[in-house]
Amino acid sequence: MIGNNGARLVELCPEDKARVAKLIQAAMQGENFRQQAESAQEKVHDLQTRLSKLREQNEEIIHETASLRSKFTHSLHLLNKFQEKFAALEKEHVTLVKEKEEALADSRFFKDKFDAAKEQLALQERELEGAKEDSWRKVQLEEKLAVIERRHRELTLMQEDERKHLIAELEVAKHKAAVEVQRRERVEERVGSLHGTIENLQQRLAAQEQSAEKVAGSLAKKRGCVTHKNTA
Repeated sequence: MIGNNGARLVELCPEDKARVAKLIQAAMQGENFRQQAESAQEKVHDLQTRLSKLREQNEEIIHETASLRSKFTHSLHLLNKFQEKFAALEKEHVTLVKEKEEALADSRFFKDKFDAAKEQLALQERELEGAKEDSWRKVQLEEKLAVIERRHRELTLMQEDERKHLIAELEVAKHKAAVEVQRRERVEERVGSLHGTIENLQQRLAAQEQSAEKVAGSLAKKRGCVTHKNTA
């Protein structure tokens, strides 16, 4: 053993030399364990940093998903409005068709009446040259029939234009809704993938922490043994 008088290593007995060699080896192993623990801590810090970034990305994706859901809900609301408007126009169309049929019935009625009046007028003209009342009634009937036919044509054109416009708006709304649904599905897939990545990183971080704890415990035991031997 090395005494207080400063004996050299070559002066030690073989047993003391072996002890000194073991102490040096234990100190080197302790240094290696310390370096491994520091490396593990750096890896844990790096993983924690990456996990924090992934969490921030996850929050951004969640915010984007909420925004897309809001837009999708708004699109559905617009689509429902378009459908309600289209249903109202269909109802109006039915009403216009009914009015058209009534107008046609009135037209046929007036036409029959006009034909009868015409026959009666011809008869009265043969009998009385000065009968003007039937002629005036004939003009009234012709003007009313012309007004009915003109109104029918205008209503038909207006109905067709409005129907085309609503169909075009409905197609655009359906396309926008389909695009929003596809984008939402892609975002949900990204969120699922990021959740899987975060879980894997958490598992690896836990394994690294367990390994670091084991290394630190082993290093503490080694240092305790070395301290005990130095004291001895």
